[in-house]
Amino acid sequence: VRGPMIIFKSPSEFRRHRNDLRHWKAALLRALEQQKFDPNVKLKTLPNGENPVFLLSYPDQNYVVKFFSPWYGGKKVFKRERRTLTLAHEGNPLKLEQWEIPRYVTSGKLYDKEMLEKAFPSRLDIWDWPYLILTYVPGIPLLDIFHESSREDKLSCARAIGENIKKIHEIPVEESRRDFSSFERWMVQQRRMVVKRHVKWNDLNESTLSELPKYLPSNVKRIWKGQEPKQLHGDVSDENLLGKKDSNGKLVSCGIIDFGDSRIGDPLYDFVALHLSLFRCDLGLLGAFMDGYGYKVGDLNVFSFKAMCYTLLHKEDAMRTVFNYHPEWKSIVSLKELALKIWVGDGSFGNVKKDD
Repeated sequence: VRGPMIIFKSPSEFRRHRNDLRHWKAALLRALEQQKFDPNVKLKTLPNGENPVFLLSYPDQNYVVKFFSPWYGGKKVFKRERRTLTLAHEGNPLKLEQWEIPRYVTSGKLYDKEMLEKAFPSRLDIWDWPYLILTYVPGIPLLDIFHESSREDKLSCARAIGENIKKIHEIPVEESRRDFSSFERWMVQQRRMVVKRHVKWNDLNESTLSELPKYLPSNVKRIWKGQEPKQLHGDVSDENLLGKKDSNGKLVSCGIIDFGDSRIGDPLYDFVALHLSLFRCDLGLLGAFMDGYGYKVGDLNVFSFKAMCYTLLHKEDAMRTVFNYHPEWKSIVSLKELALKIWVGDGSFGNVKKDD
C-alpha cells in the first residue's frame, strides 16, 4: 500500500482526526487516482456529520468525497446512501421543485481487504475504507439561517420542504424491498431498548418514563397500520436541509444531503427530526409543511399517538431536543398530553388537509 494507511485504534481517535484534511489528504489523492479524477484540485473539509467529507473544487464542477468508517453504521450506511441516490436518478429521475439532492458519481474502497488480510493477518483494526463520490449540493444548513428569517419566509420554506420530501418519499423502490420487513425489525429493536435508552438519556420525568412501556404498542406494526411503505430520507434535520437567500434577501430551501440513514418505512418517521429540530415544535410550520406535502392527518388523537411513538423510538434523543426548546413541557406527567402538545396543539394546523 503506497502512502500512510488510515488506521484508527478507537472511535475517539477517529473523531479527533475526522475533519483534519492533513490526515486525509493522501487517502483523498489515492481515491482520485483510483477513479481517474484529476489530482490537481482544491480540497476542503466539510465538517458536518459522523463521516469524513471533503469538497473537490474543479473549474467546471464540484464533487464531494465521503469516507465511511468502521463505526456509525459503516458499510450499511455506505450501501444505503449509494442505493438510494442511484434509484433517485435512474429510470424515471426524481424531479424536485427548485431543489437538489446529490447525484451518485462513483464509489470504491481505499484498500483491497483480501490483500490487507494477507499482509496484516494479525491486525483486526484494518479497514478497507469504502467511499462515495457525489455531486456537491450548494447551500447553507437551514440551522444557520432559518430562524433569523421572517415568518412569511419560514412558512413558504416549510411548504417547499413538504413538496420535495413528498417527492423523495415517492422514489421508486425495488419490488423485493417494497414492504415493512426491515423497518419492522428495526422498530422491534428500538422498542426492546427504549426504556434503557431513555434512562440513559435522562430526558423523561419519572411519570412519563414509567408510562413508556405501556404507551408504546407491543406490536409495533400498529404504528404504521394502513400505511404504504415509502423511501425515507431517515434524517430530515436542520443540519441536512439546505437553504439560501435569494437576490431579494428572501429565504428559500434548496436541497437536502446525507442519505446514509435512508430506509423503506413509514413517511411519518421522517417528520420527527424536521418538526423537532428545524420547526422547534412550531405547529404553524408543521401545518405549512404538511400542506405542501399533502398529508392527510385524519383523527388527531391517532396522528399524535403515531407521531409520538416515532419520537420516543427515534434513533436520536428526540425528547431532549423538545425540552431544549420547551423546558416548561418537561413537567407534563402524561405521554398522551405531551404528544398532543408536541404534535397537535389546538388542532388547527393551518391549511392541512384532513380526512372527512
